Amino acid sequence: MKFFTPMVKEDTIANEFDFELEESEHRGERYKANIEVPCESPVCHCKEITVSIVNSKENPSQRTKSRFTLDIAARKIVNDTRREDVLLNRAFVNELGEEDWQNFDLYFRARKYEDTQKFDVNTSDLKFPQIDAKPEQGDMIHYSDVFPYDKQLIFSYQAKNFIIVDYYCLRSKCDCTSVRLDILKVNGNTTIGEKRIHLYFNYKKQAIEEQTGEGFSPEEMSAILEEFHSLELSSLLEKRHSLLKTFYAKSIKTNLSIGTSVASRPANRKSLRRKRKC
Repeated sequence: MKFFTPMVKEDTIANEFDFELEESEHRGERYKANIEVPCESPVCHCKEITVSIVNSKENPSQRTKSRFTLDIAARKIVNDTRREDVLLNRAFVNELGEEDWQNFDLYFRARKYEDTQKFDVNTSDLKFPQIDAKPEQGDMIHYSDVFPYDKQLIFSYQAKNFIIVDYYCLRSKCDCTSVRLDILKVNGNTTIGEKRIHLYFNYKKQAIEEQTGEGFSPEEMSAILEEFHSLELSSLLEKRHSLLKTFYAKSIKTNLSIGTSVASRPANRKSLRRKRKC
């Protein structure tokens, strides 16, 4: 596929671009594509975008128009709007390269992040998603299980990357101000390594209450936790805790606690699926 207007402009993923197909029976044909994210729910784990394609060389009144839904996680078409567009749609998808899929993913995450930032728990009628946990029995809830496209908590230390997985207590009669944090070393861009630190952090006292580590020497663990403190995450953790508790309590009160189940976590996080207790 040859692009005449780039998908990336000044570090921003464009939602409209011109391209020419280079293979199949549509070889040499030039089109304009527009992508949208139809789902605006910040708690939905879907990964779908809508792609609209028009032939940019034809007379506007006679343009070939195609519209389909693309699952960017599975990298496949999930819905063709018209049977006559199937070959064109598949030609488009077949010529997408790795960088193109990554750009779609970046665009999708940027739009969903905007939806998350606009979410107002006091006015929204969204349902709290189903989760594999029982908050009233003390199970702590992973923030990303509820808001999957908010920003991840990531930091670097000595050229090594770490991700912070945050869990919160949502018990209605609990007024704790501690969160469970797992600090995980990331190998490459996506793989979670075996080295990790588990801790309970009190955001009001800005202090670690309990901590254990796996795979780090005492010196390494101390240095990593010093770097963690420098991030000054207390206010963000408090904000996330308040949001989750309010959202959950409102859903219970209005009988909206049964929502759409969240998607399974990636296999490389299977070891993190143990329930955390408050």
